[in-house]
This record gives sequence, structure tokens and C-alpha cells, in this order.
Amino acid sequence: MRAALVTDQPLMAEGLNAIFEKSGKFSLVAVYAKPAELLNLLPALSPELVIIDAGPDISFPFLSEVIASAPACKMVLLSRTPTAEMMYHAEEIGAAALLPTSLPSDRLLSCLDLVNSGETIFDYTARRGASASKAIRLTKRESELVALVSQGLKNKEIAAHLGISEGTVKTYFSKLFQKVGANDRLELALFGLKNATGRAEDARRSQPGGTSRGLPSKSISPVHGPKSLLLKPHGLLQAAHR
Repeated sequence: MRAALVTDQPLMAEGLNAIFEKSGKFSLVAVYAKPAELLNLLPALSPELVIIDAGPDISFPFLSEVIASAPACKMVLLSRTPTAEMMYHAEEIGAAALLPTSLPSDRLLSCLDLVNSGETIFDYTARRGASASKAIRLTKRESELVALVSQGLKNKEIAAHLGISEGTVKTYFSKLFQKVGANDRLELALFGLKNATGRAEDARRSQPGGTSRGLPSKSISPVHGPKSLLLKPHGLLQAAHR
């Protein structure tokens, strides 16, 4: 499988090239230090795989352009600190995988094999533990709380909307974090957004002609478990919101 790499780290390029040569399955045919070089030359190069070191100079609009310029090429993002929001946006734009740079070489090759076979990977940890595929059923009240926190409401606003006390809201959130596997409100909000989107898409497909008429606005239960979520600042997220 012919791969192109975008990174400003020479050691990463040399290391990945050595790993590929040893494997005999992948070939690194080009390395670009500047993202714009890839965008200009990718259509002519036509690799099957493009690997991008997702540093602060990489934005999601740029990644969308890359995918549009070579739709048959599979994109794998490497990040030193993958986050929940990065996973969400990477999957939304059509990337094939988001992997941590801390992966051992054999694990990286295994993931690339899966990508080559048509799979997507946005939670490497879940592939090892396989716990995220378990269905999580939320109560009606829990679903309401997830929907409201996904809209950016604060505890006081949620309490007023539901007619309950702030203390009760905090108690619900404490239980929801444990039940869903989220560490904070942002992770819970991303969980709600992702699963609400997935259910809306399923509902649209079930409608005659694929329309979305008559869809419930906040029906998000039952839902599937969230992916492993890591929340740390990263330039890629800042670029995504410019």
C-alpha cells in the first residue's frame, strides 16, 4: 500500500519509513514538510493512504480539502494528544482513523491493515478493550439532561428548564458521568451530540424517500457507549473553530 506522509518531524518520517520497509506491506512514497505541498501534489501522486501528523498548523478545513482532492485515498491522522472533539471532527470529515503517536510499531501496522481493509478507527483504546460497543440505555430524565447539556446549558438553566433543583441536576450528572464513561460536561455533551446525530440519520433512512419529517427533536435513548475520550488542549481544535 503506497502512502504519503505530512510531518515537519524528520525523525517521524525516518521512523515510519523504517517500519514500513520492515513490514513489506506499506511503502512510503513521499514525505511533505508543508501541508500545502500535499494538497498540490496529491492528485498526481495518487497514493492509497495519506498519513498526516496533526500538528497546530493543520486545520479541519484543510483536511476536508485533502479528502476532496483525492476521495479514493484513505486518510489517517496521527496526534500526540488525541481528544474527543478531534475524534468527532475527524470522523465527520471522512478520515479513516485518528491514532496516537505513542502506538508501538506493530500496533500501528495492525491499525493500518484495518484501515486498508475498509475499517475506521477513532478509538484505539476501545479496540483493545472492546467495551465501548455495549449499549447504554438512558432513562427519559437522563436523556433530557444529556440533550440540554449538549445545547450548552448550565446547571442553573437545566434546573429551571426541568423544574428541579441544581443539587438534583448535579446528582444526575454525577451518575451520568459514571454510566456513560465521561469525565466532564464536555465529554458528556459530545456523547450526546454524536449519538443524537446517529439516531437522526437512522431515522431519516427509515422515512419514505429518506426525509427527516416528523423526527423527534430529543430522542436519544437507547444509545451506544461513547468512545474513549481524552480532553487536552490542541492546536487542531483551535484551528477547527476559526
